[in-house]
Amino acid sequence: MLDKELVSLLLREDVALSLSTEGYSVSQWRSEIFTNLGRYSTWLDKAMAGGFLSDRLAYVFLSGYQAALHAKFPMLNPDKIAAFCVSEQGGNRPKAIQTSMQGEGEGYKLDGSKTFVTCAEDADELLVAACDFSVSMARPHIKILHLGGIIEGARIEEDKVLPFMPELKRGRLTLDGCICPASSLLEGDGYADYIKPFSPLEALYVMAAGVSYMLRLARLYAWPESFIEQSFAVLVSIQGADFSDPEAVENQIFISGLREQVKALVVSTENADYWADSDPDVHKRWLRDKVMLMMPDRAHGVRLERAWQSLRKVPVA
Repeated sequence: MLDKELVSLLLREDVALSLSTEGYSVSQWRSEIFTNLGRYSTWLDKAMAGGFLSDRLAYVFLSGYQAALHAKFPMLNPDKIAAFCVSEQGGNRPKAIQTSMQGEGEGYKLDGSKTFVTCAEDADELLVAACDFSVSMARPHIKILHLGGIIEGARIEEDKVLPFMPELKRGRLTLDGCICPASSLLEGDGYADYIKPFSPLEALYVMAAGVSYMLRLARLYAWPESFIEQSFAVLVSIQGADFSDPEAVENQIFISGLREQVKALVVSTENADYWADSDPDVHKRWLRDKVMLMMPDRAHGVRLERAWQSLRKVPVA
């Protein structure tokens, strides 16, 4: 069940939406919302609370994304924004990761380029996927390095601008002989232990933040009580899920069902009566950005099919 503090926020506390200007920045969101979630005990609770308190879907997404990162990587500073730098020109599969790492003194030297890094320009800490080409393996030897503060040899430039959630800039990270200490290297396989399990975890946390935001809109604009009930039920089901192993078969089934529930809630907001007394800017941003909660995830589609295949092979007792 949801924590009492979170239930109070979602169902009882004032929901007045403090509208910010179009220039409202990521740093403002961090100082006003992200760093003030200490009363909530888990990162999943913080994702829901952050989504509820945000005034637009860009920061709803960021609430879920940052909470998922901090849950997966507990060494991150809880008050700082982080960026997971994985994708390159060829994608994010192991063979596509060409950023190299090699021993340099008592640390490592990184060379390469990352694309589509969310909040790269605002990030205080970077988690970088790199390949150790000195290790001969059937599959590329991917590792994750944790970089913080001012990093010599690292350059961030603005990358693609999407037609939705324009407040969140996507950056290109270039690493040119970037030196990092040995302590920055995380233990384990970078792909199997970090990149793969993060994807379903991120999906869960972002949907949790998104449903929390919709619940706030429902309370704020007096949408049908049935909408609030359905949203709250979804959040309770999310809280009850065991995601200690995000890649577990049952979690792929759960994520798929959850996506359908979230899509149904989003589709129901197309009722014009829902927005009769709303702020025009809130409605306009919602129409522009709601695709974030309905986008297909091809990687999840692959995981889901494999999950069903494994279940079909299980003999009936």
